[in-house]
Amino acid sequence: MLTCQKLFNKPNKLMRFTGLTQEQYHVLVTKLQPLWERSEFKRLWHIKRKRDLGAGRHYRLIPLEDKLLVILLWYRTYTVLELLGWIFHLDATNIGRLIQKLTPLVEETADPELLTYLKKRTKETKKDSYLG
Repeated sequence: MLTCQKLFNKPNKLMRFTGLTQEQYHVLVTKLQPLWERSEFKRLWHIKRKRDLGAGRHYRLIPLEDKLLVILLWYRTYTVLELLGWIFHLDATNIGRLIQKLTPLVEETADPELLTYLKKRTKETKKDSYLG
């Protein structure tokens, strides 16, 4: 399974896989952490929740750094979710849900240069999907 720690030991690979240096990655995680915690709090404490807090399935990718790695790798390669699931030992639907949850948070915390890149890649992918 690919983890953030494995890539931090090889900064060249981190740069190739995500487009970010270690410092940029840490800054993004630091900015993303409070937004993720707020989002999880809302998810866990909504009014119509049927299960007790802590009940149900837990995330397999526990560190936020690994969740962010999934998103950045997806942005960088726009690969099939099945392949990302295989790389991270998750089901493709779980990868899709993670992307859906984290994408707005990452776009909110990204610096202007990264945000421009992410929006450009999203437009290119939507264009390609209509042609295909």
